[in-house]
Amino acid sequence: MKAIQEEKFEYEKFMVELAHKAQETQKDFDKLSEANKARVINELEKVLAARGLAGVMEHINRMK
Repeated sequence: MKAIQEEKFEYEKFMVELAHKAQETQKDFDKLSEANKARVINELEKVLAARGLAGVMEHINRMK
């Protein structure tokens, strides 16, 4: 079992790396044409909606 400090360090390291990747992704996104930005946003909205729907369905199934 990991010590609490090790788990905290692991979490913080992950979050820092995630933030850096998000910054890189934002920079790459900013370089896209307006048309491609709109396409990316549209696709992300579809993915998030599907994930949300899947989560609701999973929750309902667990209630049975």
